[in-house]
Amino acid sequence: MLSACLHQVQFVPGDYVIQQGDLVQEMYFLHRGEAVEVETGVEIGVIRHGSHINWQAILIDWPASRTVRATDYCEVYVLTAADLVRVCEKFRHEMELVCSTTRTRLRDLLEEEHVQLD
Repeated sequence: MLSACLHQVQFVPGDYVIQQGDLVQEMYFLHRGEAVEVETGVEIGVIRHGSHINWQAILIDWPASRTVRATDYCEVYVLTAADLVRVCEKFRHEMELVCSTTRTRLRDLLEEEHVQLD
């Protein structure tokens, strides 16, 4: 199961969960605490319990689009791209559903970034 692949990481206020531009092949799930999203030096939002961070990284080699900095003591669960691949190999049908959703989200992301595909 996917939950068996998750490992826990803790951050203290001021720690960076991820920095804009980093190529990290991990996705983060915020279980406890609070963090802020920062894009090009400007705080753009607050992340709370239940939020996910950097989902693109486990699907494609895409740099982090924003910085996430802990503003509280945070408990985060981490899923690596390699672990996701191992699970998906065991559950191929479910992987097809994930791929379908990913295509839609990637298309939306590319449109948001104004990337034209030929």
